[in-house]
Amino acid sequence: MLKSGEHLVPEAALEALADQNISFTVEGKSTYEQQIAPIRDFLPLQFNDGREVPSEWLADAVLEIVENFGAASYETQKVEGHWRHQSILYRDNLVKIVIDAPDEEVSRQWMRDYKARWKVKLKQLELWLVSYTIDID
Repeated sequence: MLKSGEHLVPEAALEALADQNISFTVEGKSTYEQQIAPIRDFLPLQFNDGREVPSEWLADAVLEIVENFGAASYETQKVEGHWRHQSILYRDNLVKIVIDAPDEEVSRQWMRDYKARWKVKLKQLELWLVSYTIDID
């Protein structure tokens, strides 16, 4: 369910909705796969000085996404990230948040704003946020 209260359903479900006399409107692209952009957000478990990020903060980050998109998955398995900035090699312990968001500019802008807020709150040089398109033939 989207923040607006609307639901995205796979095309295969439309017949069942009609059989139940549930009214619906088809707008834009007709399949779930074409409408959704999977997003992967990686958040650090520690600040750059080594202190632990409070678990409540990570929960808040997930719940903020749920409030906007209606759902999110939080993978507790640690992801180890390695990256270089100004000749310094950094190693981060990260968790991954998985979001399936509507493939629309408003979703991308919301995620850019989210990233900017959490980058400051977590005192990070950068936060890794990945989105990609699913193409089903």
